Amino acid sequence: MLARLHPNGDFSNATSELGNLARSLAMTKEAHHFYPLLFYFRSREPLYSVSRMTFILLDLTTLIDTTLDRRKHGALGAAAVGSLQSCAHLLLSTLDRNFPTVAENKNDAQTSNFKSSYAAALEVLRCGGVEIQPDAKRYVNQRSQRGPFVRRVGPALGYGMDETDCRRPAKETAPSQ
Repeated sequence: MLARLHPNGDFSNATSELGNLARSLAMTKEAHHFYPLLFYFRSREPLYSVSRMTFILLDLTTLIDTTLDRRKHGALGAAAVGSLQSCAHLLLSTLDRNFPTVAENKNDAQTSNFKSSYAAALEVLRCGGVEIQPDAKRYVNQRSQRGPFVRRVGPALGYGMDETDCRRPAKETAPSQ
């Protein structure tokens, strides 16, 4: 998603796009707040799930914060990024508070998954021509802090983290010989 906000090396429309995403996410959160029956609707495809949507948006904001060249892209929608993070957390916390979620399963394999997901993201960004300053330690730290709700809400809605976080390095997606 971050690479697509950067067509032809230009992030000039990214702040506007991030603001539009934040507004849409706020409306989704409000819909769940005012119509609790929505908690019980489940899309067959994980692509359309609240857990996947919020995971992607939280990961996007984490990548913006930990990966972009701050000198060149430091002003990239700081307010919009903050709004997007807040809206995603509000939606997930609303679901977590009002829907029977599962206990978080945290283990060392998660950190390894975060690192491989980050490596795959860097690969996509480099191919998209985005100038980056990778900081895997900050990415893993922020993702560890921002992800607990996704890991609790997703399984309660019938989606595993493998369906929510589908980013894999190219070597993992190649067929085995």
